[in-house]
Amino acid sequence: MQKKIAVINDISGYGRCSLTVEIPIISYMGVQCCPVPTAVLSNHMGYPNYFIDDYTRRMGEYIDNWRKLGLRFDGIATGFLGSEKQIAIVKDFIRDFAREDTMVIVDPVMGDHGRLYVTYTEELCRQMRELVGQADIATPNLTEACRLADVPYREVGWRKKELYDMAGRIASL
Repeated sequence: MQKKIAVINDISGYGRCSLTVEIPIISYMGVQCCPVPTAVLSNHMGYPNYFIDDYTRRMGEYIDNWRKLGLRFDGIATGFLGSEKQIAIVKDFIRDFAREDTMVIVDPVMGDHGRLYVTYTEELCRQMRELVGQADIATPNLTEACRLADVPYREVGWRKKELYDMAGRIASL
């Protein structure tokens, strides 16, 4: 039987990220990629301007149909989550769709180059810490790792021990 992974993320029309690249890569690996869109963006938020259509209101009905089908997944992966409500939806999704052996992967997608994305609030950061605590694997970049571990960001000069310590803090969430 083919493995299935639910991927909860945005779809960006330009910028080689999110569901745009995840679907073909996961499919090539022989795994069925089951997308749950969180937003549609013209391009990712690393650009100075972008269009975003938030899918929070649509996510519940979309997911309810999967609930009715009794679906379960071998993996659940998250990407861009733009609100506390979306994080709450993902927590419920994990509770309702994961089996004991389901791998949960959380990419916090909070910011880059020492700065959080404009959509991120302190409460959203707190909620993301809780979601990362439910992950089997978390994949933060340096900006996100610093924020999750409450460590000041710096561009260069990290020692391996500092990075290992930061990873340990994140793993203990």
